[in-house]
Amino acid sequence: MVVYQSGRTGRRTWWRRPIVWLVAVVVAGLGAYLTDVVRQVLDNVASAEQVSDALSGESAISVVEVTHLFDNEVGAQGYVVPATVDAAPMRDLTQRDTARWATANGAVDYRTTAWQVTLEGTRSAPVEVVDIVPVLDGPCGAPLRGGLIDDGSEGVTDKVLLHVDIDRPNASFQRVQVGISDPVEHFFATNKITLPRGEQNVLILAATSDGPYCRWRYRIDYLADGARRSTVLSAPGGKPFEVTGPPADRAGYDWVVTSAVDQDCYGGSPDRLAKVDGPTFAARGRCG
Repeated sequence: MVVYQSGRTGRRTWWRRPIVWLVAVVVAGLGAYLTDVVRQVLDNVASAEQVSDALSGESAISVVEVTHLFDNEVGAQGYVVPATVDAAPMRDLTQRDTARWATANGAVDYRTTAWQVTLEGTRSAPVEVVDIVPVLDGPCGAPLRGGLIDDGSEGVTDKVLLHVDIDRPNASFQRVQVGISDPVEHFFATNKITLPRGEQNVLILAATSDGPYCRWRYRIDYLADGARRSTVLSAPGGKPFEVTGPPADRAGYDWVVTSAVDQDCYGGSPDRLAKVDGPTFAARGRCG
């Protein structure tokens, strides 16, 4: 016969059982996860660094910087915004702050977008980047309309960059250094980028669209500890990169702030850019 000293002891017993059961389930699940991770790594003859990666979720590549370049020599040839956005701050060439205005108004880069990316290896042995592949978020869509800040390039750059035509099937990077050397087509087919530990490698990734609006991220394929792996590079905040090309009919824009080289044609001045409607912009074309 079991004798309880009081009803209080009996009341404690009923709610302890489900808590003990829950703790047991959690511990068992965690143990199974750790066992699977360790088994997966050890099956590939793991190094201590690989085991650490698998448990922490860290990559052998550290992305130190992802910076949007507002530079029409390497990047955007303009910006597309909703038609309701105030274009006045971009018409005054003596005071305009392109980066601030474009960021504040959700502008999408026109024709080309460029980002400066700094990578660093985290391994005791160098990590080798063997490919960078643009991965579309979905099919490219119709070009964006609304308002256009036309900021066509006034020259070329001697900066070394990796360039991809994002609207082409099976798009791949070429290495470009205008005026210095010939472009290297399908760059990663014959080249790789080495990332020693503690040393930073700065890349400029540029993507161009001749028409559609595209959104994508970059898959970085690399070799570390004798194994090929991948990591995904996104724009800040985990957002995709994006760019829009021009529509076939430029009259579809609600308004256009014309580029500095076209002011004689549109009635602007070197310091005060002209703003015209889409049909006027289409009828006169580029006339600088």
